[in-house]
Amino acid sequence: RIAAPSMAMLFPLTGIVLPNTPAFETQGHLNGAIDPENVRWRYADFTGSVGKSDLNGDLTYDATGERPKLSGEMRSKLLRFEDLGPVVGVGGAEADPAAPEAKAQRGQKESNTRPGKVLPNDEFLTDRWRAMDLDLRFTGERIVRDAALPFQRLRTHAIMDDGVLKLQPLAFGVADGEVDADITLDGRQDPMRARIVASVSAVQLPRLFPTVEMMKKSAGRIDGAVALSSRGNSVAELLGDAGGELKVYLQTGRISKFLLEAASLNI
Repeated sequence: RIAAPSMAMLFPLTGIVLPNTPAFETQGHLNGAIDPENVRWRYADFTGSVGKSDLNGDLTYDATGERPKLSGEMRSKLLRFEDLGPVVGVGGAEADPAAPEAKAQRGQKESNTRPGKVLPNDEFLTDRWRAMDLDLRFTGERIVRDAALPFQRLRTHAIMDDGVLKLQPLAFGVADGEVDADITLDGRQDPMRARIVASVSAVQLPRLFPTVEMMKKSAGRIDGAVALSSRGNSVAELLGDAGGELKVYLQTGRISKFLLEAASLNI
């Protein structure tokens, strides 16, 4: 059985680079050998929880190559969005201890996000990315989220190779449709370079903003594509610097003129 305030805190003990997470606990079968010349471990048929989300799967850690490698598959039947947040740099009070030393152990520099700012400014510690390679598949069958968020499910295949992280794909179920993205983050450069190529298909306009009453009078299906490049060491920097193309199509639908005026959109 393993438990800690964050998976990232296992790095000093194991050398395995894991993401920042809320408190977790897990139990399963750990098989391997302590021969320093032949380090291979398998954590099989494990179950557990991260925050209030369930987690199960099978992982293998192999340190016999040029760099250690973690591979396997993890699944969550019920994934709370706020438990996922710290993994991608979106902290919350429950999962984000205020102590600077706690943040350092979790693999992030102390946040300098100012009040009133929406995007998280915690920096990713990419110097750890070259310590280990990764080949991991994750599926979140159902996302529990705030009513204002239209996310429904998640699947991704994460590949880390010598400091370059690729999410191919990072796919979300959104408003009864799908956003399917290929994301590359090059942690070998400072600031980090990012490339995002994504498609949007069958997103239902009235469900995109479920808590906006006026949106219920709109209708239509949204499809499109996104191609962006950026550089930065935090989510805020990456999105603030992003440039590229965004093409979105609303097919056989209608949209409230009031909403367009309120959002200052000239369509």
